[in-house]
Amino acid sequence: MAVPRRKSSDSVERALQVLPWPALILRPEGTILCANRAAGVLLERAPAKLRRRNLRELASPEEGPKMERLLAGEDGLPIEGIRMMAPGGKEIWLRILLAGAPPEGDDGCLLAVLSSPPSRGESGHSRPVSEARWDWDRSEGRVTCSPEWCSLLGYKEKEAPRTLRAWVDLLHPDDQQAFQYKLEALLSGEAPDLEHELRMRGADGEYRWLLTRVEVARDSGGKAARLSGRQREVGEEPGPEEGAFGEGFRDSLTGLPTRALLLDRLDMAMARARRRTDHLFAVLSVGLDRFRLINEGLGYAVGDQLLQEVARRLEGCRRGCDTVARTGGDEIGILLDDIRGVRDATAFAERLQQALRAPVVVEGHDLFTSGSIGIVLSSPSYHSAEELLRDADIAMHRAKGMGRGRYALFDTSMYLRTVEILELETELRRAV
Repeated sequence: MAVPRRKSSDSVERALQVLPWPALILRPEGTILCANRAAGVLLERAPAKLRRRNLRELASPEEGPKMERLLAGEDGLPIEGIRMMAPGGKEIWLRILLAGAPPEGDDGCLLAVLSSPPSRGESGHSRPVSEARWDWDRSEGRVTCSPEWCSLLGYKEKEAPRTLRAWVDLLHPDDQQAFQYKLEALLSGEAPDLEHELRMRGADGEYRWLLTRVEVARDSGGKAARLSGRQREVGEEPGPEEGAFGEGFRDSLTGLPTRALLLDRLDMAMARARRRTDHLFAVLSVGLDRFRLINEGLGYAVGDQLLQEVARRLEGCRRGCDTVARTGGDEIGILLDDIRGVRDATAFAERLQQALRAPVVVEGHDLFTSGSIGIVLSSPSYHSAEELLRDADIAMHRAKGMGRGRYALFDTSMYLRTVEILELETELRRAV
């Protein structure tokens, strides 16, 4: 089936990313236009690095005739047991199905679906199997890593972590707390399993993005006795250039996490607070002052560049355990985790305002902006992350009413006042 080429490939790429199987979009001559994350995992390359490569270049030299038959569409059937080359010279046995071929002269695109052969390839070689595993025995406090795990990260077996603490220490500082929250939920029984993308430091000092799945085995009393983890590399951190993968979790303009990811982090913070009564956190909502005026007066392109710089400055203020996310338009939501009390939250708000004071130079314009900030503190009375964000937004709008560059702490009277205004507006509309 030919996929018509459009001026923008965004819609095609978005569709590709949601496919549950590894897939590529190709030009008829074999050039890869885009690849989904599953294909990147199978080919052991980041999807962005597959772009503009020709499928022939990825195949073993001996597979030239098979590749020509595949791209010519002569067989109309999947090509079984074709050898592709991974970085480092490793061979990967694949089954490739080209979903139709364009009619002669059609300059469309093709869909290639990849999979691992269910058995031996045509040459009789077994397809390689590599799974990175690690195991934690709670009674011994010991972690055991498989040879495949060591190979994945470049460690010698004697260098592999032997304790869970040492294993967690290999995670990127920005990923440690989120993983620990999920791990605590798994151990306590609040979550049945754990699946998380995180960055882990290899022997070369570089961080690799790994998809991590963890299952728990319990003793007769229901207590967690053993953890079994599986990991595989998923390529580089998803970004705007890689298309729609992670679209719900990474803002394409600013590169910040999105509202969806912030809500996920808030859920984890709330779960931790339920387990530890001394655990406090705050949620901040930052709205840019005069942003609409800048957008309308200087154009949306200038407004976008201003947002990018604001995002960079606010991101620079956070600690490793905090999350700064774009929640919509010119609004930024922040999880300020593991604080001692309200003073930590207000001091952080003041630091944010200080970061915004310097002008932003965009296309020859010196743009001065400030942020109105709403703050809400964690409390057992909150039952959802959405409620926390709602009240932080209410406090932010109260701060805007106080003047530019102010912050306001949420209290219940603000919510009641908001409800009263909404009810009054509804009654007025009905009266008309």
